[in-house]
Amino acid sequence: METWRCGEEAASRLRGLIGSGRVDCRGRGMDAYGRTLATCAVSGVELNRTMVETGWATAFRKYSQDYVREEDQAKAARRGIWSSQFQQPEEYRAAQAITRSGAPARHAPAYLAAPSRN
Repeated sequence: METWRCGEEAASRLRGLIGSGRVDCRGRGMDAYGRTLATCAVSGVELNRTMVETGWATAFRKYSQDYVREEDQAKAARRGIWSSQFQQPEEYRAAQAITRSGAPARHAPAYLAAPSRN
């Protein structure tokens, strides 16, 4: 099985969307950990929604139903990360936290099967 660093590819896609534009973020509240929740845009293009629509980000269903429809459509069309097998971002972050704490990691790395190149 070929592997790829899907997180790095997603970051590259986000940089491409931003280009030299100015990112404007609007806070929408705080999460349970005191972190700001925000929606960000460049030249009127909502980055959050666009990344999910194009398959380079996932909806964070645990906390919100925002972007679920867009994720379902990207998954059905096998866009971006959905063209492969991958580890959900929240699982990857949890595994990284365990690894940093010294406890054994229970999850695979955040890069798995590369998309088929058919």
